Amino acid sequence: MKLSFATLKTARPATSRFSGGMKGKGSFCLTLLALACLVVPAQSAVTLGLWDFNNAAELNFLNTAQGAGPYAGSTYSNAAGAVPHLTVSSLSVGSGLRTNGGAGTISSVGTAVSPSYNGVMGVGGSNPYVFPSAAAATASPAAAMTASDYFSVTLTPESGYALNLTEISFYAWANQTNTSGSYTYFVQSSATGSTILGTTTKAYNTTGAVVDNSTAPSSSNLYSFDLSAYSADLMNVSTPITFTVGVYSTTNGSLRLDSLQIQGDVVPEPSRALLLGVALGCCLLRRRR
Repeated sequence: MKLSFATLKTARPATSRFSGGMKGKGSFCLTLLALACLVVPAQSAVTLGLWDFNNAAELNFLNTAQGAGPYAGSTYSNAAGAVPHLTVSSLSVGSGLRTNGGAGTISSVGTAVSPSYNGVMGVGGSNPYVFPSAAAATASPAAAMTASDYFSVTLTPESGYALNLTEISFYAWANQTNTSGSYTYFVQSSATGSTILGTTTKAYNTTGAVVDNSTAPSSSNLYSFDLSAYSADLMNVSTPITFTVGVYSTTNGSLRLDSLQIQGDVVPEPSRALLLGVALGCCLLRRRR
């Protein structure tokens, strides 16, 4: 069957118009995707909160009275100022760690030199929080929480923003007079309930379990917990979230805590995935037209 020149000429423009239309729609889709990426740029984890006990630190405990907690302190600030769109609370010391077995206290050591009487060196030779093991004489996370043997902090994102929480870490150790038993620190959050996000148990005869008062703790006393396994509850958190670091012990002597940090980032709502979904949806709608 032969087609006339007129028939061929009539058929050709349809293909040309379709091709040109697809190019325009493709450019439109790419533009939407690019705009979505600009609206919610990729974030890298930063220190959302840092809680320590240094007299000259940005987070300084202003009230060390036995029954006063939570202690007042300023919010963490990085080189560019306070982390945008985020408020962090002061660190609260549970009543069990302030009253049971004797009051806890902030060491008077402020420089990396041999401490004075009852002084204890913290990270970098600064000030740790010291409390008697008897204040944490329970045997399980549930019992420790019931006895208020924990530290807690709260992070609150600004309206329209959400938190992606990736890691929590702290230094913990015991004094050199401890000769038996063990101590356990564990982490929970208000978003994950009684789930243990991380835990560490140290027997007093293991490396790094005890540190002489005149010696600053080292990397063997640093405990870091990756939170990525709990991303379903700890990503895109748009409401206040509280983290607790609980402790229980089966020995005598005293325990220390220093330099509690939480890592993550603050992102706008809706999330990047939602924006990309909207962009792709617009592409499909435009293509159908």
